[in-house]
Amino acid sequence: MESSHRVVFSAVTDLIRKKRMPDMVLIAEEIEKQNGENWLPVLHEILSVTPVAANLTAYEEVIKRESRSAKQIIAAKQFAEETKRGEPGAVSRLQEKLRASERGSSRTKHVSDFYHEIVEKADAVAHGEVISGLPVGLEVLQKITDGWQQGDSIIIAARTSVGKTAFMCNLAVNTGAPCGIISAEQSGKQICNRVLARQTGVSGFRLKTGRLRPDEFGPLTDGAEGIANTPMFIDDTPRMTIDRVERSLQAMKWDHDIQSGFIDYLQLIQNPGIKEKRLQISDISSRCKALARELEIPIFTLAQLNRGADGKRPNLTHLKESGSIEEDADIVILLYPEDWDAEEPKSNKLIIDVAKNRDGPKRAFEVNWEPEYMRMRDL
Repeated sequence: MESSHRVVFSAVTDLIRKKRMPDMVLIAEEIEKQNGENWLPVLHEILSVTPVAANLTAYEEVIKRESRSAKQIIAAKQFAEETKRGEPGAVSRLQEKLRASERGSSRTKHVSDFYHEIVEKADAVAHGEVISGLPVGLEVLQKITDGWQQGDSIIIAARTSVGKTAFMCNLAVNTGAPCGIISAEQSGKQICNRVLARQTGVSGFRLKTGRLRPDEFGPLTDGAEGIANTPMFIDDTPRMTIDRVERSLQAMKWDHDIQSGFIDYLQLIQNPGIKEKRLQISDISSRCKALARELEIPIFTLAQLNRGADGKRPNLTHLKESGSIEEDADIVILLYPEDWDAEEPKSNKLIIDVAKNRDGPKRAFEVNWEPEYMRMRDL
């Protein structure tokens, strides 16, 4: 590696350690702090021959190939040393290491590998050693989904002001595990306000305005301790792009081992590389599904229903912008008031309609909806 590349690499690792996203300006600033030199011209020169993202898959294959070769060379050297010392079993160990290096070069598995994974998990669940997925927190929805599963893409769709974000906050808390929230619509403070209302039973409106009753300060103080111990991480960057969504959730998985991801909401995520809105949404939807598989966590994406759902019972055709949202999702949940056909719905019940469930039943059911406290509960 050239000396200039070593300096840049050192600056990048220092920025990552400080939890700052490296870019050319920040890297130049970091290098200047370390040795007092202006490195912007050097960085321009390096970037002029930097590999491009379009060839990422090809570069990945080169790295894998070189890594495989390095492992095989190490195994050969160890074999030579072992045979020189006359250690028994050197040949079989060499063969196993060579096979292991080749296994690591491919994601291909025999069908029996998946069979054993399925049977082992079923046996563990049957004996109470593990639960099938992350807890849902609503009894009927838990039975329908058997918990939130790794790699699933879950769409939560509704019209405006029905309660999508509140439902998301309920699900995030109910999992009891570290989670990451990408909020393109509301600030992190607004999300926290909703979570506090749910946890403390203090009116979300009074929390927002600061007009608390004397008897609410006690629960609020207790709730603050609970919030401090809630493993919830929020990125509320304005004008959120799909690239940023991917980087942010990847970083949360790396730094905090999040077990679920939430995106609020799909139509607000930007995709500058594609002009047509329908194609933008299609690309974002498929990338959310791919990200769920990559990180091995369920990813919940909130989505807006189109105006065709006004005054009607919503269905999958009302998903706004693109039919690919439904196609990419493993589960689609539609939210709407019990009195959905009323001009001004006033019911305290909300319908949760599991309209698509790739590996299970479809069903609609009611829950109690307490908008003042941002809570949804079983009937």
